[in-house]
Amino acid sequence: MLLNTSQQIPNSLERYDVCIVGSGPAGITLAREISRAGLRVCLLESGGQKSSEKSEDLNSGAVDSVHGYEEQTLLHGRCRRFGGTSNLWNHKVRGGSAAYIRYVPLDEIDFERRDWVPDSGWPFNRRDIQSFYELAQQVCGVGKLDFPAFESNTKESQLWQTDKIESVFSQFGSSEIFLQQHRRELYRDERVTLILQAVLLRLQMDPLSRAITSVQASLPGGREFQVKAKVFVLAAGGLENPRILLLQDNLQPGGLGNQHDMVGRCFMDHPQVKLGTLTPSSSAVFRRARFYDQHEVGGQSTMFKLHIRPEVMRREKMLNLCAVLVPYFKDLRSGGTAVLHQLLFRGPRFLLRHRSAKLDSEQIGPETSRSLRQRLLEDYYSEGCCGWSKLSGFEHRFAQFGIRSLVEQAPDRSNRIVLQEQTDAYGQRKIKVLWRWNELDLRSIRQAQKIFGEELEAAGIGNFIPVEENAGSRPRQFSSPHHFLGTTRMHQNPRNGVVDADCRVHGVPNLFISGSSVFPTGGFANPTLTVVALALRLANHLRSELGSSLNIETQPASTRTIGTVVS
Repeated sequence: MLLNTSQQIPNSLERYDVCIVGSGPAGITLAREISRAGLRVCLLESGGQKSSEKSEDLNSGAVDSVHGYEEQTLLHGRCRRFGGTSNLWNHKVRGGSAAYIRYVPLDEIDFERRDWVPDSGWPFNRRDIQSFYELAQQVCGVGKLDFPAFESNTKESQLWQTDKIESVFSQFGSSEIFLQQHRRELYRDERVTLILQAVLLRLQMDPLSRAITSVQASLPGGREFQVKAKVFVLAAGGLENPRILLLQDNLQPGGLGNQHDMVGRCFMDHPQVKLGTLTPSSSAVFRRARFYDQHEVGGQSTMFKLHIRPEVMRREKMLNLCAVLVPYFKDLRSGGTAVLHQLLFRGPRFLLRHRSAKLDSEQIGPETSRSLRQRLLEDYYSEGCCGWSKLSGFEHRFAQFGIRSLVEQAPDRSNRIVLQEQTDAYGQRKIKVLWRWNELDLRSIRQAQKIFGEELEAAGIGNFIPVEENAGSRPRQFSSPHHFLGTTRMHQNPRNGVVDADCRVHGVPNLFISGSSVFPTGGFANPTLTVVALALRLANHLRSELGSSLNIETQPASTRTIGTVVS
């Protein structure tokens, strides 16, 4: 039952088994799974059903980055609204209206302890969570997809494979399953209490047991209320989870779980960089490349990408990455519709960005100093917008491919989230992000460029021209896909992490964290499928712990969905 703004939330809400902070894919998955076990859940979300300027302003912060990490990333990469970042998913097929997200599991090598990657290694391996990955596909609305068997064995239909490069596929799913289907299910669930526009203010702790006893939150207008539960889970995202812990310095000096100064450290993203340009050896290469555009296989949307084989990464001691093909129009005439679209619909921002890049080119390198004509030919399709293979005669429209990559960052303790003195509307200190490339990150990109250049040419696919590093303070131009990782990392030793293998905060028996902030390393894959898989794994652990060890009643609570909701 949905209550409107005139109905009062009690000053104290009690008798919950689990209180979850954050209603993104992690929080939604946890609430559904825990409720299905007969346990009572309170789900707190700091935003409403729609975005508001006041809520989104809580995401603002500062950035200290010698290598160009942008402050606007903190605002644009988060969403305080039911569904969290699933409201921001924007991968599209040109000509269509649906917004997708890419679902990719982490590779086996991503879980390994790699001697060339400091602080690498998860407390379990890929096989240990494979069953949760399969369940996560169901939660995300994508089925298990076997490698497609192509009918033709002709050269034109073969995927690109060499001794060092393989072709791997990813699936795409819609945000609607979280924003519509799962939302309706939670609204109807008798065991779930959902409170919207509830901003977490502080945690309260029993000084003897060190267990969290309740959370204090505020509604619009300033009225506070309390939620008591047996277990608490922070599922507020890779930037907000560490902020919440750091803000609790009244409970523990430096913040909860921060006895070894690890909260906020090892912040990682998946910087998107342009590796280089591929000039295909023939038009047949363009036809073969259609598998590297988003396309349907067995009724599911999928797309292939290029990947360096794991044994090569081990031998070369490099980080993980993938490569996506982005076609460039041959001339303005062949891409006339696309060019017109950019000028009409992206005109002012597009031209301003071009002018800004031109003014800055002497400082940050030649890659940004492309002419307006080049940008019109190259900027229409991108890693986040596909559909080029649906154009008639596409092999004659394009001249080259840009090869763009999401790259893994090594966990680096100097890359971190800290608190600044400036406060938000609720008097809570905002975050500051400290971020830089390190030499392993950059060396891995250089090595990947060398491998792609040698392998693509030797296979007769085409000529690859790498983008060189820039001189000066910004060695690589990049954009952020808003994959905030690693800030409450998982490690069995509290000296090296914030949560243990069960995602329990070290030193706090009933406080857990869910989301990409627990990743020890991040690979290159979009983190959402792994986030959902880990949420399912945590839900399984909590069901067992609450149902047996604590001997909890499992009778349903009354139906309550509370919040400042606009109908």
